[in-house]
Amino acid sequence: MALLSQGCSPESRSAPEPHQVQEEGEHESCAAFKKAHADKFTVTCYASKEELLADNSWCRQQSEGQPGAGIPRKIQGLFWMKDCPAMERELAFCSSIGSWDGKKSMRQTPAYTFVFEDSHGGYKLFWQMYLNSMFDNIPMGFQETDYTVDFKDDNNTWATSSPHNVGGFTTMVFAATKRWSFIQRDTAGNVWDRFLNSGLLGNTMYQAVRLAAWDANGNDISENDSNGLNLELKPGQQWSTHKILDSYSDEHKEVLSNVNKYLTSSGSEERFGKVYDKTGELITMVTSTSGKESFSVSDIRKLFLQDPYSEPKIVGTSYKPFKSKYFRVSPLDV
Repeated sequence: MALLSQGCSPESRSAPEPHQVQEEGEHESCAAFKKAHADKFTVTCYASKEELLADNSWCRQQSEGQPGAGIPRKIQGLFWMKDCPAMERELAFCSSIGSWDGKKSMRQTPAYTFVFEDSHGGYKLFWQMYLNSMFDNIPMGFQETDYTVDFKDDNNTWATSSPHNVGGFTTMVFAATKRWSFIQRDTAGNVWDRFLNSGLLGNTMYQAVRLAAWDANGNDISENDSNGLNLELKPGQQWSTHKILDSYSDEHKEVLSNVNKYLTSSGSEERFGKVYDKTGELITMVTSTSGKESFSVSDIRKLFLQDPYSEPKIVGTSYKPFKSKYFRVSPLDV
């Protein structure tokens, strides 16, 4: 699971109700899902990735007085959950509509900020988040699953995330979770490593990559041109002789080391910011038309719109191509 709150306070929510779940291998159409649950929430259906990118009405920069006002610009926008593990059928999330504490903490209700695949797996995941439950038809929490994303440094270059409320989903899944992290890879914050250290459940990772960011009027404010952070340690080099890495806290360095260990164990090697395969060839997360590694929003969009997009670049990641239709859900009062 990924990032961030729509601004619905827990006090304003009524307890979710059970529903009839579909059998494995089948699912109701988005139109039927929308009609059947019109009394609970608003459903928006997308027939293509192009339709999703064209709709910025729900993912805009929030104005003064709204819960998400003040969210740093570099972490606003619609983010593609690139290389998301096979069992997770969420495609993207919007961080602009999370709530912000004015300092370093952002909060999200994934049921309302994620874009899900229009499939059995997508609906199942939505219901688990909406009902705050390990099950997709039995509520176990008092409200929808919430997460906080807490930035750990003054420049907001890395963060940890954790569940906010207490319920069945939190109790049964996150009891075994050790640490989930976001690590900035480029100067604009267009690409973030999402490292999931889940303790007894094992580790995995993907990239959260920005597809767009819009101001309150729907104008694109994405910073297209961006360069990778120079985090590579040269052979034999120590932290103390690297200008950027030495400025990181011990906790931040530990997260980077865990990413390296994960990639190495899965057949790749990351040398603090650059990933190489077994032959020593540089693996790029996003590739430009010139064949070089890119962190630009335009190149990210091109890759996203491939159907299906190029194979994941993280060796060892269990990945299942996404279907071409998607949906998102909003509270009735939005």
